[in-house]
Amino acid sequence: MTQEDIEAQYKDCVNLLHKTVWEFISHTGLSPREHEELFSQANLYFMVATQSYNNKDTKFSTWVRIQVWGRLLKAYAENHREWERRHQPKMKERVRGLYPRTKLPIDLMDELSEDSKILITMLFEDEMDFNKLIHESKVGIQYVFRFLRDKGWSRVRIHRCFKDLKRLLV
Repeated sequence: MTQEDIEAQYKDCVNLLHKTVWEFISHTGLSPREHEELFSQANLYFMVATQSYNNKDTKFSTWVRIQVWGRLLKAYAENHREWERRHQPKMKERVRGLYPRTKLPIDLMDELSEDSKILITMLFEDEMDFNKLIHESKVGIQYVFRFLRDKGWSRVRIHRCFKDLKRLLV
């Protein structure tokens, strides 16, 4: 391919590249501020796609779209894993600081109903998956609710227990 051919193909595909980047941002939940950075990566991947294109198999624009999307996704996954690797230990330490797995003070335990004491005991004895509880409060509550329902607790019993714990914590 000559330089002129590549320039002509780029002019034909520049809108496709922008569209691909915007759809990628929407798909991954990235900030729209990332568009410029991702578009520059898409331009690089466009050049890679021009080098690997075999015109017998598929249309050039389809090939570019597949190559750019796949390479953006691969770069995103690698960057996301790196971010988790750097930040995950710090997040675990913060969570441990917020939710220490120690026994509650005795005076607080005396104010709880028997069901609330049972629930707290389940938490501290690793009967429940504590990590599921700390990600998001609504998801955590749903997890505890399902866990207790699976143990045979009635809805009324669970709601009374939640109300009792809420009263104590507020």
